[in-house]
Amino acid sequence: MAGDSQTAGKAGKSAFSHALLLLSRRDHSAAEMDDKLNQKYGREETDNALSRLKKAGYLDDARLAAETVRKVRQGGKGAVYLRALLERRMVEREVLERTVREYEENGEKEAADSFMRKSRGRANAGALKRRGFSERAVEGLEGRDGIGGD
Repeated sequence: MAGDSQTAGKAGKSAFSHALLLLSRRDHSAAEMDDKLNQKYGREETDNALSRLKKAGYLDDARLAAETVRKVRQGGKGAVYLRALLERRMVEREVLERTVREYEENGEKEAADSFMRKSRGRANAGALKRRGFSERAVEGLEGRDGIGGD
């Protein structure tokens, strides 16, 4: 049965063309794209398409992670949320760990502070934790501007 879907993929468009169509809708991690292509095409055609996409710069987990950080920061979310999102998107483990670590060190406290300002003091530590902020970021804000525990 798996051979049937691979044959159907070959009869239609190429794995590379299919990948370009998927990428026109949204960015994908290399693992996400591998899963999607491998369902429809053979391993060899999938590997060739992935190689071409990476060489052309169309498939880049680091770029996807950086864009995700930007969206998470704008959305007032924390490092725990970021980690879950990158894991769901199947971003390469090394890229994921580096991205989350850098966000925790360089952006999470500012995002939490911005969220608290926008909430005009209506949010507390519990609200920050529900938005995926780490304990470290929450602790840094507790005790000021009326921010306390749950």
